[in-house]
Amino acid sequence: MKYVVVLAWLFLPACIISASGQVKGCTDPQASNYNALATENDGSCIYAKTTLSPAIVCPKLNDSLLETSGLIYFGNRFWTLNDSDNPAVLYAFDSMNGNILHRIYIGNQTNTDWEDLAQDSTHIYVGDFGNNLGNRKDLRVLVIKKSDIDLTSPADTVTASEIHFSLGDQTSFNHTNQAHDFDLEAFCSFGDSLHLFSKNWVDKQTRHYVLPKIPGTYAVYPRESFSVNGQVTGAGCDEKRGVMVLTGYNLSDISCFIWILWDLDSGFFSKGNKRRIELGTVASFGQNEAVCFKGNALYLSNEKYLTEASLRRVEIDRFISGKPLAIHGKVKELTFTAWQTGHTLYIKGKDIAGKTLNIHNSDGKLIRSVKLGMTETSINVDELMEGVFLLEVEENVMKIYIKN
Repeated sequence: MKYVVVLAWLFLPACIISASGQVKGCTDPQASNYNALATENDGSCIYAKTTLSPAIVCPKLNDSLLETSGLIYFGNRFWTLNDSDNPAVLYAFDSMNGNILHRIYIGNQTNTDWEDLAQDSTHIYVGDFGNNLGNRKDLRVLVIKKSDIDLTSPADTVTASEIHFSLGDQTSFNHTNQAHDFDLEAFCSFGDSLHLFSKNWVDKQTRHYVLPKIPGTYAVYPRESFSVNGQVTGAGCDEKRGVMVLTGYNLSDISCFIWILWDLDSGFFSKGNKRRIELGTVASFGQNEAVCFKGNALYLSNEKYLTEASLRRVEIDRFISGKPLAIHGKVKELTFTAWQTGHTLYIKGKDIAGKTLNIHNSDGKLIRSVKLGMTETSINVDELMEGVFLLEVEENVMKIYIKN
């Protein structure tokens, strides 16, 4: 069933016009403060509370994976690792039954506190930077060449190089367990760098650090921070679409969540759109620890805590509709409005009778052209996929979200 969506030019929030003529504001039509005139996203979008129940893909992972803490999809299989004081092994597992398909032993390394996995086209990165006590001075990322991995065998051994780093903004290392803001459990590869996100036990924010992928020793400083209202435990990147996801939980109320970050601005992720999706509680969802993309879908794994360690899936395409669209029109004035009831889209406006309405998808492709009637025009949209569409009448363009 589709729901009513009204996005018109009639009630527009105040906008900010820069010296270059760009209109700054919220560019996502799903946001409560959407500005239809905005041409430059300023990261101000506000969203209603949204709750999802992820689909269970595998209800129970192998007993060797009870502390799954990182997740990637590589070589047509999911890979994970266990966190602190476990063997220095990466595990590939069957997404249907949880059985282990392959083990990669990292022969020259130990597992101090492995907390996340990341990858690019040539390497896998292991985040050995878990820091519950806030006193570690040996933070590092292990770097494995994908070309060294033999996927045809059930097990193999590789060596890893190391990226050593310190948090340049941490000056004290005398903390109480889980009572500080210098823990780390999340990172992913984006562009030519690794992007790390702190797990703040106290202020429930996260700080974003950028680390080179080249082995060496570095001091990294926060690029930005924003409030996530919880503790971040994992990160995943979809570079093709420019989307990042953070996952975690709130220790205070045991809620689980993901944050979707998109329409990213030059690596300053908090300046794009930021939408939190509630996933239930630790009691029902488990202690979610890791997240990755497989195609457009999002997958999450959780440690065994009240519930079994498992693999779950979330579809997030419907939430990232605010990306830049391929077609733009000049807005002259309010000439029409549009709303949806059931399977029908209704168009009504002044002085539009006899004119042509063009419907474009989010890539700018023309989907349909309709001649508008004298009064209200109804269009059956049942066959359209859920997402953002552009309605164009001459030089007037409106974004509308059609929801299943």
